[in-house]
Amino acid sequence: MVSSQEKASGGAQKLRRVLSLTSFKDIRNAFSSMGYSMGSPDFPRVTLLILAMNIIINIAELVNPPLKHHFGLIPQEVSRIRNLHTLLSAMYLHADIFHLLSNMFVLIVIGSECERAIGSLHFLLLYHLSGIGGNLLHTLIFSNSLVVTLGASGGIFGLIAVFGILFPTRPVVAFYFFLPIMMPAFLWALFYFLFEIFYQLIGGAFFIAHMAHIGGFLTGVSYGLYLKRQRYRKYWFSAY
Repeated sequence: MVSSQEKASGGAQKLRRVLSLTSFKDIRNAFSSMGYSMGSPDFPRVTLLILAMNIIINIAELVNPPLKHHFGLIPQEVSRIRNLHTLLSAMYLHADIFHLLSNMFVLIVIGSECERAIGSLHFLLLYHLSGIGGNLLHTLIFSNSLVVTLGASGGIFGLIAVFGILFPTRPVVAFYFFLPIMMPAFLWALFYFLFEIFYQLIGGAFFIAHMAHIGGFLTGVSYGLYLKRQRYRKYWFSAY
């Protein structure tokens, strides 16, 4: 049994870990190392804003754990047209620090490149539509579930899909079963998608919403193909 004092101490330690890993200076240096300047037009402002919001909200979540239940997605509630705001709010809550950091790492690395390529407004729409799309598919498949669903993974998988569409031949180092493998971005994104389908078919892990990942990816593919078609249309008409 864990006493309330020990719980409070554990929460304080988690809070210090988050703050030590996410100072503004550390974030600025991370973006600078990728070739971005704070004042440049292509600086990924929306990526940084989403990152900051996730950190702030998850600090609040550590201080006030019931936030998970008030703003997390409960499929049965949404399927009954209640608490629809949780389709969005659940994207900014995470189960633990590892869940948060893994999603934010992909957001920084992949998101910044996507935002620079498609612009801040399209990036904002892509990220949130993918997250909502993932949550909707999860709700549709598990409409009677009372398990709270949390995380930005739907939005992250949407970014992975668009990254694979926009930069199909860019080399990416992926880790499968702890082995580093270099492959084109398109193949990397496709493998992620196929793995999620495989995990869902075999039952997956009960604490991972694979259908939200699949829904986010499919939403990202739809948005990415739309953007690519618009880009080709722009080039076609500008040539005449």
